[in-house]
Amino acid sequence: MSSLASTASPWRQTIAKSIKKSRKIRGGNYVQLATVDKQGDELIPRVRTVVFRGFVDTDSDCYLKFCTDSRSHKFAQVNTVSDNAEVVWWFSQSSEQFRFTGKLSFVGAESTDEHLMKLRRDLWKSMREEAQDQFFWVGPPGDERPSDQENVVERLEDPEAIPENFLLMLVKPTSIDYLALKTNYREKHILSSESNIWETSRLNP
Repeated sequence: MSSLASTASPWRQTIAKSIKKSRKIRGGNYVQLATVDKQGDELIPRVRTVVFRGFVDTDSDCYLKFCTDSRSHKFAQVNTVSDNAEVVWWFSQSSEQFRFTGKLSFVGAESTDEHLMKLRRDLWKSMREEAQDQFFWVGPPGDERPSDQENVVERLEDPEAIPENFLLMLVKPTSIDYLALKTNYREKHILSSESNIWETSRLNP
């Protein structure tokens, strides 16, 4: 087993190569995000496809960056059930899979962290208008509506304003399971809770 600092971890180097190979593939930045829901006394897994929007590196941590709507089910699930989450990213060009297990958190308008608020603002500005429109739809995601009803968009008067329901969504991985199907190579990276160092071990595929 080997140990490396977060920013120098082999999984960052490996996934950078995978991303580069798939950069021109439509949907190459789509990943699957799983969260935990609850129905009565039963825990239920929920999975959906989301758009990966880059990595966020701090002095001590690394996060996967996404965005979401505070009216969404996944926001409610994390706040009321569990912040445990898993992200699966499949690269068709290289037949590689990365499975990230970690904690999910959100950054909204009420955040007092200037760095995170800047990330939220920059992410909003980087999005296409069509993607921004979803956050101005009347009614939360997942609500029923008549099949013939169009999306109703109610934008704010200030064109620079960010809707309060727009959230920066971060996944802090604590373990990464990497599999290369072409070579049947598999390894696991675990972030030590004591040293904050990534420890890597080889696994059977």
